[in-house]
Amino acid sequence: MPAFGGRVFTPDDDKPAASPVAVLSHRVWQTTYASDPSIVGSTFVVEGHPLTVIGVAPAGFFGETLESDPPDMWVPLQQEPMMNGEGSLLHQPISAWLRMIGRLRPGASIEGMAPRLTGLLRQWLQNDSGYPANWMADVIRILPKQVVNVVPAGAGVAVMKEEYGRSLQILLSVCGLVLLIACANVANLLLARGVARRGQTAIRLAVGATPRQIVTQALTESVLLAIGGGIVGLLVAMAAARLLLALAFHSSHFLPISVTPSLIVLAFAFGLALLTGIIFGAAPAWLATRTDGGCAARIGPRHQGSLFLRP
Repeated sequence: MPAFGGRVFTPDDDKPAASPVAVLSHRVWQTTYASDPSIVGSTFVVEGHPLTVIGVAPAGFFGETLESDPPDMWVPLQQEPMMNGEGSLLHQPISAWLRMIGRLRPGASIEGMAPRLTGLLRQWLQNDSGYPANWMADVIRILPKQVVNVVPAGAGVAVMKEEYGRSLQILLSVCGLVLLIACANVANLLLARGVARRGQTAIRLAVGATPRQIVTQALTESVLLAIGGGIVGLLVAMAAARLLLALAFHSSHFLPISVTPSLIVLAFAFGLALLTGIIFGAAPAWLATRTDGGCAARIGPRHQGSLFLRP
């Protein structure tokens, strides 16, 4: 992964005797340091230790894990003891605190890697894990349950997706049902309006309007209504998404999530709105044009005659 500015870590940086260095996140470089390019090469102190900034990460990179409040900077793994002191976890074999990311060689697949890594994990747990002897009985007992899951990590491991994915899928299904109900209600209103205007349509046909003119007018009204409803719905959806994130992650300072809808979402929303407007807006008008013109004579108001008797 290339750096936005400066450089990224090299194997020489990840050595115990190497000079302490750091790579800043693109967000911190923009917000805290006002996108100052001279920050690369400068030195600042973290937890009493001087660190030299060697680069700025590219925009959109939030580390190996995609979660709320991503790191502001990264340091080489071998500098962990320097940062944490006596609480260092680097050389504690029974502490699980790292996520590993690797590259698949050409021709390899994720499905083929998972069983191989699972076998290596179980072998390591049984023979080389470094667990105390009195723990090994429990380790052997739960060994069949230890499985390595290999997932794509091109944009980081989506921890939030793992935690909230199922809930969001349920919410998406509910929103889909609400959208269908709303479209059905709009369709009913358009159909009712079309039926109510059949008399007007018959009169227009009787005085010389063509079916094409009538259908075109109804289609124009329906399309404008669909576009307006789609725009309003999109604005409401974006505001609701921001509100949902604010309520769900109220203690977070930054979320690497964008609520801006993608082109696919926009195309689906406006396509569904247009389809509803076209079908249920123009169809009643077209059906009304198939009505016999003689019906126009029966549409006008009825007058009740009066009988006058003379003596």
